[in-house]
Amino acid sequence: MNYILIIIIVLPILALVIWMDSINKKYEEEIKDVKRLIYKVHDEVSEIKRVKDKKNRKR
Repeated sequence: MNYILIIIIVLPILALVIWMDSINKKYEEEIKDVKRLIYKVHDEVSEIKRVKDKKNRKR
């Protein structure tokens, strides 16, 4: 009885892990491109904030 419960719980989780891994491999380059874009935007926003703070300090 316990083995059946373990199988009922473990198999869907295992299937989900395999499915997520296949999606990750399929869209690996797109994920990297999105990450690069997010980092670039973050860098630009940080630069804008830094310049703004610098201007406010001079006043």
